Amino acid sequence: MAGEQRRVLVAEDEITMARVLQRKLMHSGCEVTIVLNGSECYRKLTTEQFDVAIMDVVMPGMDGFQILEAVQDKPGIPPIIVLSSVELQEEIDKIMALGAKKFLFKPNTSLTEITDAVINA
Repeated sequence: MAGEQRRVLVAEDEITMARVLQRKLMHSGCEVTIVLNGSECYRKLTTEQFDVAIMDVVMPGMDGFQILEAVQDKPGIPPIIVLSSVELQEEIDKIMALGAKKFLFKPNTSLTEITDAVINA
């Protein structure tokens, strides 16, 4: 997808983090849509076209596990990168088993690493 603007859905309930991600991704040439809860994330994933989604696990409405499970077999769902502070390996394994493209541990992942993951998804 080199040279094309990527449409990215950012699902993050912490508005400051969502805005930081938005600015960084826009600076990298992405078109970014932000949602602040899991229910809105699910709605956007199932009604709009995105090239990639990046989402937290712990959000109001639906959580990341519920979203991944709900979209698992739906056509047209973009690769989903999970950016979360979840630490338990069993939860990370569940995230990946439910179809996440990548898991990034929020406290230890730089904005550049996040951007690279989105661009390369």
